[in-house]
Amino acid sequence: MMTVNEPILSAVFSVSQFNEYYLPSINRNTFEQCDSKTLFNNRYKAEFSHKDTLHIVIGLDSGLLANYVMELAIPDGSKFIFVDFNAVLNLLTIEVPDELSESIEICSPEMFDALLKETRNNIFIAKNQFKVHRSIAVSGNYIDEYAQLNYFVEKKIEHEHFESNIGFSQKIFIKKQLINLSETLQPASILKQKFMGKTCIVLGGGPSLDEHIDWIKSHREQLVIFAVSRVAHKLTIAGIPVDIIVSVDPQDHALTVNKEMMALYENSLFICSYHVSPLLLGQWAGSVLYTGPRIPWDSRDSDNILPKGPTVTNAAVQIAEEMGFEQILLCGSDFCHSQSGATHAKNTFGADIGPNLGVMFEWVETYSGEMAETPIQLLQAMQSLQEEVTFYHAKCINLSANAARIEGIQQLSPEQLVLATITPEDRAILQPSKHKLSIEQRRKLLANTLTDLSLTSNTFNALIKLLKKALHYSNTMLKIEGTTHTVVELHRKIDKIEKTLNRKYHHFGSLIKFYGYYEFSHFLSTKQSEHWSQLDLSTNNNIYYKAYLNIATELSVLINDAASRVEIRLAELTVPTDIPAIARQWRQDNQLGRALIWKQNYMPDHQKLNDADIALLDEIEQEYLQYLSQNNHSTSVKEATVNNVEDAFKKLAILMQNQHLLGISKMIQYISPFIKNTPELTRLYYLASSYQFLLLHEESAALESILNISEEYRTETELKQIILLSLKLKDITLAENTYSKIIVFSDDYLPHYAQILKLQGKYQQALDYYLNYLEKYPTDIPVLLKFGLFWKDIGQPEQAVSVLTEILTLDPNNFAAQTHLQQLYRDLELKSN
Repeated sequence: MMTVNEPILSAVFSVSQFNEYYLPSINRNTFEQCDSKTLFNNRYKAEFSHKDTLHIVIGLDSGLLANYVMELAIPDGSKFIFVDFNAVLNLLTIEVPDELSESIEICSPEMFDALLKETRNNIFIAKNQFKVHRSIAVSGNYIDEYAQLNYFVEKKIEHEHFESNIGFSQKIFIKKQLINLSETLQPASILKQKFMGKTCIVLGGGPSLDEHIDWIKSHREQLVIFAVSRVAHKLTIAGIPVDIIVSVDPQDHALTVNKEMMALYENSLFICSYHVSPLLLGQWAGSVLYTGPRIPWDSRDSDNILPKGPTVTNAAVQIAEEMGFEQILLCGSDFCHSQSGATHAKNTFGADIGPNLGVMFEWVETYSGEMAETPIQLLQAMQSLQEEVTFYHAKCINLSANAARIEGIQQLSPEQLVLATITPEDRAILQPSKHKLSIEQRRKLLANTLTDLSLTSNTFNALIKLLKKALHYSNTMLKIEGTTHTVVELHRKIDKIEKTLNRKYHHFGSLIKFYGYYEFSHFLSTKQSEHWSQLDLSTNNNIYYKAYLNIATELSVLINDAASRVEIRLAELTVPTDIPAIARQWRQDNQLGRALIWKQNYMPDHQKLNDADIALLDEIEQEYLQYLSQNNHSTSVKEATVNNVEDAFKKLAILMQNQHLLGISKMIQYISPFIKNTPELTRLYYLASSYQFLLLHEESAALESILNISEEYRTETELKQIILLSLKLKDITLAENTYSKIIVFSDDYLPHYAQILKLQGKYQQALDYYLNYLEKYPTDIPVLLKFGLFWKDIGQPEQAVSVLTEILTLDPNNFAAQTHLQQLYRDLELKSN
């Protein structure tokens, strides 16, 4: 369970020259040079202006940041949640006006998790309409515990977002499923049990793919090659023809990530999930088989291969199992980062991005016994695959010792494998030409689909009429008080409609509620139903039928859109073809690649096109080819790692606070190749190295490492580490020199500096720094106590008595002051005698 440690803070406030109260122990000297409003305007005003957004702010900046937001005009539909430690909240008095109580909430870490799960906040998370902001204190890494708070909050959000997406994703899947109806014409079930006794290999995009690519190439004739879509092009370039390309990604970015595979349609069979991105499927020029249910309300293809697990690798392994393979080899299916922090095989999309230094990942064990980082998505994919392989007839084997260990999947080196030959007859089963539909077959399947969609559309129209009546009766009930005859009659009418919905439209009602799962899951009041008033009942009825109608209407629009798309596909097969009409649909769907498909497959030799049609087709084709030729690969390693450095320092602080030696060692390993790129990366490397040596109890090496950072780049964090190590090694001179630099960051260091100066015998300088501090913070009792003892130690008992007496004026029950004062009186009495 994630927790955070409360920081030990000084309760002393300071007043800036701009008459603003702040806690120096939190914000250092941030508000001395510039007033908070100017500072916050420059940093947050644009970010805080986003509408319909949940703004989660980590840290209050001594309360000034919350006050700043309260003075802003809260954007429409937005709200703010501030999270800070109890230790901070207990020192501040922040009152949120009643009129802003729905828009601004302030909470402790313990309250944050529950607050995030509340429907009114969670819907922002589920819809990805949220932003995380860090206060100046959190961004500045002044306090180690703030790094831990930042980690705590971001992890809570990450897990909540992931869980919300699971409950929210069916809406995306059904949308894509309906769009894809014009393309998902052949089920993958036609390949079931066709490869009994054979071996296949599933090639993912992980770093280990590069380890075995030569072996794969030399044993290609004994393997059926499955490739996740993003590595298919890499394999082709390496001289490894891909038999089956697999994709399950419903997101529109799938084409950007996988566009290089689009040229492989002649030699590779494409097997995709029913919900794969239409931008990918609708522009694939070759043969395609789909997995899962084709139509959301139809069970006729229930025998089809079902896609299981959250990733494309899970899906590919499931397909291979259903095809009857005796051995399923995995390579590049690592489910974790490499030992150098790499996430992708070379020359694949994402391979140029350096280690993601600033993200706190999960940890998993590899087959080699090493620990490796992995994102939450891959952790869930591992767990899903582990559950599935228990029921497989095939033996699953991972070739990489650096892959995450999954129970039920053995790790073997290629030399240990026994492979059966893949015959030409076997290979022929997978030839794209074998699965290419004739124009007549395609026309028949599309016509049947259109009939099905038309009947369903009519059913939805009738269902929507009923829901409109129910909502009308429900609205009327809300306007009527009491239990009049009219209310009873309205109840009777609504009950009758509900019975019709359940009897006649049960199948579609289930689909509507499945599609609108998130909306339907938040209707019921927390109040027990037996305590509902008539108003409660009417209100809930109203919410229920309003959502029912809205979701049914949304699905009806999708069904009609799918029918229009199927009509256009039929128009593509009609001679003469209405080119402007089909081109309009292509542009509307952003499927310009269909111009190539149409010209290659559906333009009969005898069909004569006019000049305008030819020009339109050529224009669309060129736009598509130009898009495919663009290099959309991500930024270089240097840019990527530099962009993550700020977060990397927070991650390092968390690892150090938890004494996570392995995590720190991995960071050093990841950074090592890039330390000459920027001073910030150099600084990060030597700070991490110093932490590593300190945890290994090698204090001298830790100090030597931190001193490798140039003085001009040393921040408060590095200076604190130098002081810690110099004191451990009893190098008081270095400690004194470092304290002289760190005091510019915070007045908190002044008393410590004075103490070091006293140890060096520099009493006048020590006195000056004590006085400087106490002039600003005259009621800081712990420092006053040290100051009193300072006078005592340097032989000035009268001054010590004066200071200790002052403490008792502020705190009459201060035991330490009483004890020292009594001792001083005894010493003075003895001296006088």
